[in-house]
Amino acid sequence: MGIQLNPADATSRAEPLSTDKQRDAHGSTGAKYSNMDLPFNKHRASQDLAKWRSVFLPKVCDWAGTLANPWATSSHPDFGPLVMEAWCDTYVDLVAVKEDPAIVYVAAAALRTWRSDIGKAGVDAVDTLMANKPANEITAEVSQLLHNNCFIRRYPDAPAGETAVWLSDLFLQVFSTHLEDTIKVESTAYPIGAVCLCAASLERALNLWKTGTKSEKAHFSDALWGSATEIYALSAASITADRWSTIFEETSKIIARSNARKVKREQQPVVDYALDPRATICD
Repeated sequence: MGIQLNPADATSRAEPLSTDKQRDAHGSTGAKYSNMDLPFNKHRASQDLAKWRSVFLPKVCDWAGTLANPWATSSHPDFGPLVMEAWCDTYVDLVAVKEDPAIVYVAAAALRTWRSDIGKAGVDAVDTLMANKPANEITAEVSQLLHNNCFIRRYPDAPAGETAVWLSDLFLQVFSTHLEDTIKVESTAYPIGAVCLCAASLERALNLWKTGTKSEKAHFSDALWGSATEIYALSAASITADRWSTIFEETSKIIARSNARKVKREQQPVVDYALDPRATICD
């Protein structure tokens, strides 16, 4: 991103952070920050926060999704510079505060939420798939899906080379969690890391149902799923440009259908429950 740096208006931006929070952005000295600590323009804080969520964070999540190891975002040497660049690109009149430690800290926390959301999406997708099925059927289906990673193949029974890897409905549903938030970002690399996180998320979710009934959730974390994510990256690195195009196209259809359902729900007529006799029961 090409960015023209201009001095910020010192009279209009947010007040400086208190001295007790002038610490390392990664929290090495115990500093903790929230959205309230971000150095927004105090006269338009709500608008700046909206841009943080709709413009700034998608840029950061898009970058994280291109990493072969998306668990190591905060320690990546490009993380700090990327965050500052995204800040300057999003808030052109607040570049003077680009090194405020709250920005990097809150961005790192947002990436933890991004990974967690992908983990939850995998659980939700598998829970829906297994709903109302008998235990023996679930056990058989989970075994079949985990075998040879069939859960990411659209046609798992097809001959080798024709199984359409990374195009299963289950996988695309989870991947839509990432793409919906980043689809408007002009990315310069493919989201290999996001793909691998989605695959690891689904593998974890399927294993929760391995016995036919859902077990307690094991954390979706680097310690437990970092290695699996990096192994999936070896496969994702061979995804062709044509396959990427198909992944984006098919996932975009899922997002469009989801958004259409949201709009439909919002357009439902408002019911005045006060007119219902059950709302006026009294003695």
